[in-house]
Amino acid sequence: MLNKDEKYSQGAAQTDRFLLTYSDLITLLLGLFVVLYASAHVDESKYKKLSAAFSQYFNFSSKTNGNVEKPENKLPDPILPQTSSMPMALVDSQLKSSLQTFIRDGTVRINTGKDSLTILISDPLLFKSGHSDLLISKADVLDSLCQLFSGNSYQVIIDGHTDSDKIKTGKFQSNWHLSASRAISVAKKLISGGINENDITIRAFGSNRPIRENTTGQGKSDNRRVELTITKKASDSPSNKGYSNEQKADRL
Repeated sequence: MLNKDEKYSQGAAQTDRFLLTYSDLITLLLGLFVVLYASAHVDESKYKKLSAAFSQYFNFSSKTNGNVEKPENKLPDPILPQTSSMPMALVDSQLKSSLQTFIRDGTVRINTGKDSLTILISDPLLFKSGHSDLLISKADVLDSLCQLFSGNSYQVIIDGHTDSDKIKTGKFQSNWHLSASRAISVAKKLISGGINENDITIRAFGSNRPIRENTTGQGKSDNRRVELTITKKASDSPSNKGYSNEQKADRL
């Protein structure tokens, strides 16, 4: 049996066990405050070095609170496309002059906007009914366009359109397929004539954008067309020519 002193010692030990947990808690809190204090103080010299590194990598062109400086070796600028200086009014005049025969017989129409012009070509001038192969003997209108626009930097959007009569052949499952194939045929002709393929966009609408009612033969004939929309290229439009050689050499 335990004597009186031993019982007292054992009871005191059991009572004071909370002090171990308390001391652990105080130690953890002290460590937490030390970390918070350390993180609240930024090494300004190291921060400036880090900011300068980010500035150089991401090619910042301005300063932020005096900490980010413009790097000496920035990323090279892309080669932007050359834009034509010919006013659209002059383009319109030359176009009407070169296509006056087709305009006179109604197979070509030209709609002139403020910054663009649209050439509407009736499909009998280019294709047989239900086909997308160009009639070479009647493709003078496209040759005229190539002579006018090759060597100049214009954006050319080619839209294929059909009437509402359903079509389903072994080659074309729908009017949409036919209009797409016709737009591609016109694009190939323009590219072979000297127009840069990077300046050409192809779209196909089938019978979804008629300009006349599809209830008459003339209306359907007007709806069967290829439209070419000509606009100037923006000076900051994307280019596939990469970066300037001079700037690339500076980085090597």
